[in-house]
Amino acid sequence: MMRWKPWHTLLAGVGIILATNAVALLGAAWNRSGEPESRVVLSERELTLPYDWGLQHENSGIALRLHWRAAREKVEPYEFPYRPLPWLNASKLRELGFDLPAPQDTAIGHRRYEKLQAREVLLVLELDGPAYQASLAQVRAWAEQQLDLAARNPGNADLQKRATRAREQLQEEEQTASRLFLVDAGREAAPLRARYPDRSRYVILHGRIRPQLNYVDHEIQVQGVVRSLSIGQVQVPEPYRDLLAPLLPRRRGVGNQGPRYRVTVAFGRRLEPWVVDATVSPQGAAAP
Repeated sequence: MMRWKPWHTLLAGVGIILATNAVALLGAAWNRSGEPESRVVLSERELTLPYDWGLQHENSGIALRLHWRAAREKVEPYEFPYRPLPWLNASKLRELGFDLPAPQDTAIGHRRYEKLQAREVLLVLELDGPAYQASLAQVRAWAEQQLDLAARNPGNADLQKRATRAREQLQEEEQTASRLFLVDAGREAAPLRARYPDRSRYVILHGRIRPQLNYVDHEIQVQGVVRSLSIGQVQVPEPYRDLLAPLLPRRRGVGNQGPRYRVTVAFGRRLEPWVVDATVSPQGAAAP
């Protein structure tokens, strides 16, 4: 019987690494074969530069973070990443395959929902479509209301502060906020693509959803939250990395002059993204 020696362990480890890399390379190649499932042009508003410049500078890699939002019922000064979505109600969650216990406003009922695991589903992201236009109109109406109140009450310091915040939030919504909105979810890609046929505006990708209990209009209801996207970042390949690298120390620079860069991202057979093109605006290239 052959004795296991240290070099056997070394060979086994190398073999596992090679096999893992081969599987990853084959998967990436298959994902990019044929026509992309979708192809969208995202700006700095939707793909943000990394904030950990020090680490990125050391390894010379750049990963752009996909920044998406969800429609909100009311205007709030801050976005919360795990805010429940009204359209992800009990009916929709059951459609997505969740086995939901009856919601009960008791300690036992809440514990049952705390034990429910997140499930991977398909999510639909809409770029600069009706969801963003609705959000823009909502913020604009709210800002106009706050500005009108402040104008009619010039001596009220609180109203003046709210008007200033409303003006800033409207400017952010118009110029810097992401136009990429989560609008739907499903279990199969084909029905979702039939519902959202525009491949330059609607992206289908994997994500994880979890149900939870929330108080809505003084009653307990089941709502879902998106815990994460399966791939929340997009690696930037050469030569586009060299194009975007000068912007890294300055991080986000969207403002009156508009986004500093635009990136064309394709999503393949496995609904995984890769960069196919990138351009930097004149003001982005000229910024100090």
